[in-house]
Amino acid sequence: MRIVRQYMPMLPTQWDFLQATEQQVLMSGSAGSGKSLSLCAKAIQQAQIPGNTFLLLRKWLVNLKSSTLRTLLDGEGKRPPMLPPGTYRHNRSEKLIHLYGGGDIVYAGVGDDITRIRSIPCGAVGVDECTELSEDEWDELRIRPRIAVGSGQIYGVCNPADTAHFLYRRFISPERHPDSCVIFGLSKDNIHLPAHAQKALSQLTGAVGERMREGRWLGFDRLIYGNLPAGCFTGQMADEIQIKEWYISIDYGFTNPTALLLAGMDGDDRLWVYKEHEASKMLQSDIIAWLEQWRDKSPTIVVDPSAAGLIAEIQSRGFTCVKADNDVQIGIDRTRDVMAAGRIRFSATCVNLRRSLTNYVRKPDGKPDKIDDHCCDSLRYLIQTAVGSKILSILEDMARPVSSFGFEPEAGALISPFNHLGNDLPSQDSMTDILKRMAF
Repeated sequence: MRIVRQYMPMLPTQWDFLQATEQQVLMSGSAGSGKSLSLCAKAIQQAQIPGNTFLLLRKWLVNLKSSTLRTLLDGEGKRPPMLPPGTYRHNRSEKLIHLYGGGDIVYAGVGDDITRIRSIPCGAVGVDECTELSEDEWDELRIRPRIAVGSGQIYGVCNPADTAHFLYRRFISPERHPDSCVIFGLSKDNIHLPAHAQKALSQLTGAVGERMREGRWLGFDRLIYGNLPAGCFTGQMADEIQIKEWYISIDYGFTNPTALLLAGMDGDDRLWVYKEHEASKMLQSDIIAWLEQWRDKSPTIVVDPSAAGLIAEIQSRGFTCVKADNDVQIGIDRTRDVMAAGRIRFSATCVNLRRSLTNYVRKPDGKPDKIDDHCCDSLRYLIQTAVGSKILSILEDMARPVSSFGFEPEAGALISPFNHLGNDLPSQDSMTDILKRMAF
C-alpha cells in the first residue's frame, strides 16, 4: 500500500531531508520550520516498504507522544494526521504501528527502554529532538539499522543547541563526519506557518531570537548553564516515599507567564523536580488552586519577592510561604554549582523548564537575557532560597579535612581533603571526576 495523501505542499528543505542519501542526516531548524513533519514523512516513507521497520525515537517517550507522534497520528489544530485513519493498525501496548500492505513504525524512548530498542531489528532510525541524546546514545542507534530493505540511515531533527554539542561537531563544523548531511530549515520559509506564529517569532530578540527564529547554533560562552549535565532530565524519578521535604517555587507574572515548580529533597539531600506549570494570565485564585493539589505534602512555598500580594494570600491560606532571595548572579552561580555536582534531577515531563534552561543566555553586556526565563527564575528561587545552602554545605562537609586518627588539623594547616597528596593536588579534570562520584 502506498500512502500518497498530501494535504499541503512540502517545503524544499523537507524534500531535501527525504531524499538525502548520507548515512547520518540532520535537519536543524528554527521553531516552526517543519522539522516534525519532515520526520513523520520519513517514517511513513520507510514504513511503506514491506518487511521494513522504522524506529521512531526520542530521549523520553512522554515527550515523543506530545510532539512527533501526535503529528503523525492525531494532527494539530486544523491540520489532519500525517497517517490517514484506516491505513494502519496501532498496537499501543507494543508501541507498534503497522501500515497495511507495508512495514512497521516502532516508537520508544531511548532513556525509557534502551534494552527493548537493542532487540528490535530495523531498517532505519529517526530521532526527534536529537540534541537530548548523548554522543554514545547516537552512535549506538546509528549502527542499529540492519534490515536490508531499509535505507540503513539515521535521521535526526532538532532545534539548534550550542557549538560545543557533539551534533555541531559531527554535522556542521569543518571537522564534520564525511558521511553526514545537515539541512537547515527556517520558519520564515515555511509558507504554512500561521501569521500569528510568524509574528511571535519576529518579536524574539537577542540570543533566543538567533536560535528560535534564525536557527543559529550559538557559542558556548553565551549560554548561562552551558550543556546541561547528562541525565539531569530523566524519566526515572525517586519514589515520593523517599522525599523528606517538599518545596514549591513561583515566578509570578500575569502578561508574562507564571512558572511553578514542585520539588522534593530526599534523605540523601538530593533534589528532585517532579512537576512544572507555566501559563500566562494566571489569577491568584488559579495559583492557589494549583497549590492545593499538594497541600498534603506540607510544602514550603518560595515566591517571587515582588509578588507581595500573592505571598500574603498564600500565607492566609495556611501555607508556609517565604519571600525568595532575588540576587540574580548569586542565584545563577548556586544553581550552576548544584547542577554540576549532580545533586538535582528533573522529570522529563518538565519540557518548559528544559527549554528555558537550554535557551538561557547572556546579552552582549553580560546580563542575563530576560526572554523566556520564567522557569529559570523559579528554579533559581528554589535553589537559592530553600535548598541550595543545604546541598552545598554537604559538599563542603565532604571536602572538610578529618584526621584518620580523629585529630583536628593543626593551626595554619592547609584546609583541604587532599593534604596527603602534598603538592600533587588534583587537576580540574580530577576534581570533576570527584564531584561526579559525590553525585548519583
